[in-house]
Amino acid sequence: MKKKFLFSIVAFVMGFLVMSNVFAAEKMEVNTITSTGSVGEEVNGVTTVTFGATTLKIDPAQAASDHVEERPAGSGWLGIKVTAPDTVNDEATYYAINTLGKKSDIKKFSEFKDAAGGKDISLWSGVNFEVLNAAIVAGKDVTMEYHFDWNADGDYEQIVKVVIDPEQVTLQTKEGDTAYPITGTLGEITSILPESASVTGSKDNFVEIVYPNVFELEWVEKDQDGIHRPQDGWWIGIRVSKAGDTSKAKFKYRVNGGNFSDIYTYDTEKDEGQDYVSIWALINEEKIEGVDEVVYEYYFDWDGDGEYEQIVTQRIPVKNITLKKDGETIYPKEEVKDEPIVEVETPNTYDGISLYLLLGGLSLICLTAIIFVLKSKKSMN
Repeated sequence: MKKKFLFSIVAFVMGFLVMSNVFAAEKMEVNTITSTGSVGEEVNGVTTVTFGATTLKIDPAQAASDHVEERPAGSGWLGIKVTAPDTVNDEATYYAINTLGKKSDIKKFSEFKDAAGGKDISLWSGVNFEVLNAAIVAGKDVTMEYHFDWNADGDYEQIVKVVIDPEQVTLQTKEGDTAYPITGTLGEITSILPESASVTGSKDNFVEIVYPNVFELEWVEKDQDGIHRPQDGWWIGIRVSKAGDTSKAKFKYRVNGGNFSDIYTYDTEKDEGQDYVSIWALINEEKIEGVDEVVYEYYFDWDGDGEYEQIVTQRIPVKNITLKKDGETIYPKEEVKDEPIVEVETPNTYDGISLYLLLGGLSLICLTAIIFVLKSKKSMN
């Protein structure tokens, strides 16, 4: 009995040591390439790398090559190095999710690690105007999450999260000029309609037009009140002006994160006889039906270098919007409720009479039967 008990203890200890070694081997290692990063402790499978004040050069495009991921143009890059655990599977995979919530394709670790036979992989998180804008508007950090499936079982058990406060970022052009943040050389944004809208950061890199949760729009003709619009309808308008030379300035826009429009030349689009551009967002029933908000984003490249250094976001809460024409509410449509049909049963006035007739008939039958019985008895006597 003692031998069995001793053997059990020894087996437990040996098993514990073996499992400890396995778990130790399974642990990945994370280091920073960009020097301003700090690696935190792993918590519940997540290792967070936080970057402080960082200046990044906006790099040109870099095509994918052997063991190197593609880098699109227009971004600065934060670098980290991840060392896979000793037990990494040859079929291990990973993917990334950026600030915009976009998920990358799933990639094989062996194809993008730094060198054949090695266990290190260098990963670069792109920081550009689009992700900075998304983070600032949402009041969040710029992030990139890398999810790793080291043993190729389909379970991405370890995550590295790269984090930087957008206010800690400086972007520079390849010539060393500051591309972000810039103030004073950008456009100035004001709201035309509705009058209840307000503008946050009107001359900054990122401008947000703030609208009340509930407001009304009145139908207007395209040239009503001396203001030109593309057509009759319901419109939300902003005005963009800029001091100095705008001969190279251009802009583009998109709606609800969709595809970008054509690129417009700023000077060509100026209001007739004016030194500014009025931009109008059409609001109609088709565009707002079934959605809570409509988001317009306008990207401005003021110096014509291909970098859109100012982004204007219109986040229009259309869930509680009212569209009117000549004082009549067109949207939302008033629900026409059918009047309830009340069925009134007409009392049957013949029920009482029928009951009396029935009782009378039964009484007559009973009386006839009694008389018949009495006569039968009298005959028998």
